[in-house]
Amino acid sequence: MATYYWTDNTNSHDWNTAGNWSTVSGGTGDGAVPLSTDNAVFDVNSTTQCTVSTANGTCATIDFTNYTNTITLTGTLTVNGNVTFGASMVATGSSTIGLIVSGASTIKSNGFVWNMPMKFNLTGTKTLNGNLTLSGLLTISGATTLTPSVAETLTLTGTNGGINMGNTTNGAVKIIFTGGTWQGAHAIGNDTDLNGNVTIANQATYGVSGSSGITLTYVSGTITWQGDFRLNPLSPFNLKLNGTNLNNVQFSSSGGTVTLLNDLTCNGDFKNVSQTGSTFTMNSGNFNIGGGILWSSAQTTVINGTTKFILNGSNSRSIDFSGITTGSLQNSLEINISTTATLTIIGNASSISQYYRQFNYNTGTLKYTAGIVDTATNDVILFINASTTTHLDTVKMDGTGNPGTTNKWNKMTIKGTITVTLDSNCFVASTFKLGAVGGASSTTTTIAGGLNTIQVN
Repeated sequence: MATYYWTDNTNSHDWNTAGNWSTVSGGTGDGAVPLSTDNAVFDVNSTTQCTVSTANGTCATIDFTNYTNTITLTGTLTVNGNVTFGASMVATGSSTIGLIVSGASTIKSNGFVWNMPMKFNLTGTKTLNGNLTLSGLLTISGATTLTPSVAETLTLTGTNGGINMGNTTNGAVKIIFTGGTWQGAHAIGNDTDLNGNVTIANQATYGVSGSSGITLTYVSGTITWQGDFRLNPLSPFNLKLNGTNLNNVQFSSSGGTVTLLNDLTCNGDFKNVSQTGSTFTMNSGNFNIGGGILWSSAQTTVINGTTKFILNGSNSRSIDFSGITTGSLQNSLEINISTTATLTIIGNASSISQYYRQFNYNTGTLKYTAGIVDTATNDVILFINASTTTHLDTVKMDGTGNPGTTNKWNKMTIKGTITVTLDSNCFVASTFKLGAVGGASSTTTTIAGGLNTIQVN
């Protein structure tokens, strides 16, 4: 391993010219073009610009301390170790990836804002010595642990900045978005603040294994949510996103716990696309859903916890359990849509004797406050705790929460009109027992298959 100093003795400004490097600071060009095992130094005696052309450049470490000139990147500079920026240096150029920091390294910013695209390559720990601000796009291509020397942060800013998650991040460095785009399908596993005009691209993901207790926080600014935002709580994490409305929200891993530090709102759908057999827990606050609830195919996922799921808004939508098998949504669910909207319950097309049924609600409170609840053709409607071998016999919907025996609705409150479609192929007769709900007298109604309406005022 050698150390070479930038001198530009040939005045060509070319990184890949041996005569531009010296073995001593301010030397006479007796060095060589740095190899991947050599150190490159730009110091007070490096008084001219340097250009890394399409031939690219490489070194083991690079140190720009006290360099006050310009490095121009039309190609890519790969550093296999530590990077030290100069407070008064300038970086420019047209390279699509200006700087690659490969493997384990320490990045010392000295207050400099790197404005070119950067890539963290290979698996390794990046230790920040001083807060690091990037206004070019940061690409994560190797699993990266971001470690502070004290309490450093990584700030991503600029219209063309942000992060491209080609692999995961974790560690104790907080990531702060003040601009740019969060894109890529791999997950961020760091405390993260949204504090500016930021775009969250489709399939952006939060949460990785081993990053327990991290928090995604909305601070200020306009957040543009595109497509689906994925929650991946392989280790428990927190969301504090009140003030910004997401588009669609997904559970997409093998289970875990999400805690809401304030209410969560999405204008679109909540989608369960997690792995079969998973259990997700969402605790605290309200989850306001402007669209529907969708279960992916052949799912046995259980979703539970203390968070109340609220379907609200003026548009019609579906609760689609057509892909469910033995899974269930066990959180309290409040249906609070417009009186002019229709909520359609879509069930599995298989026989009731084969699977738990569509709205398999084991615990909690289902509160219907407005609108029309309807079912899909030839399928069963809402019920709780049904057996895989028992038809829907008796559902007790009473204000006291009388659980019944096999099938029950726990503490249901009804206001408005419910339109019930019962599949005559599955049910010869079903009995709905209505307690004193909403001022109505206690009644028992026996319903055969077909279209029926229960009115409770």
